[in-house]
Amino acid sequence: MTTEEMQLLFEQLVKSYFASASVRWCETNQVKPPYPLVALKLTNVSRSVHPDTYGEEEVCRCYLCTGSLTLNLYTQGRRQPAQPGLTAPPARNTAVSDLQAFLCYLDSDAGQDFQSVHNLCILPEGKTQDVSALLNDNAFEYRALQEFSVEFVDKAFGHSGITPPTGEGFEQTPSGGGTSEQAQDKTGWFERAKVTYQKEAENE
Repeated sequence: MTTEEMQLLFEQLVKSYFASASVRWCETNQVKPPYPLVALKLTNVSRSVHPDTYGEEEVCRCYLCTGSLTLNLYTQGRRQPAQPGLTAPPARNTAVSDLQAFLCYLDSDAGQDFQSVHNLCILPEGKTQDVSALLNDNAFEYRALQEFSVEFVDKAFGHSGITPPTGEGFEQTPSGGGTSEQAQDKTGWFERAKVTYQKEAENE
C-alpha cells in the first residue's frame, strides 16, 4: 500500500461517516465548499529502516509506515428555535461533540472491520480541540480538530524497488518518478545457475 492509497482509504472512511458533508484535502486548488466541511491533511510519514524481505523469484520488501493525519471539522452548529416575538438565538457550537461522535464510529465494529480489511491501524492522538474562531464582530466559525496516527505496510518489488507485482503493469508516478527500464531491471538476480561437481583426488 502506497501513501497515496492510504490517503484514499482514510478519505473513504471519513466520507462513509460524514455522508452529508464535503470532504477535502487541505492545500488543494479548490473553492471552499459550504459547511459542513471536513478538511484532511497528511503532515508526515516515516518508514522502517530495515524492511521484512520475502520471496525468491520475486523479491518483496515490506516497510512498516507510520503517518500523521489531521482532521478539521467545520460546522454551522445546531440551529435553535426562536421564541415567539424574539430573534432566534445563535446556533450552538457542536463541532467537538460531532467530531467525538466520529471517534466512536472509528472504534466501532464497523470502523474496526474497515481497518482490518484494508490492513490499516488508525488511532486518535491527543485531545479533540475546539479551534473555533471569530470571523467578524458577530459571527463565529465553529471548528474542531483531531490528530490521528495511521500505520500501514508499503511494499517494494524488484531490484530497483519499482517493479510492479505479478499481473500488474508499470505506471510512472505523477511526479515523473521511475522508468520502464528500472521496473524491468533484474540485475543481481539468479534465475538459474549451473553447478559442476568435481571429486577431489585422493592423497596417495
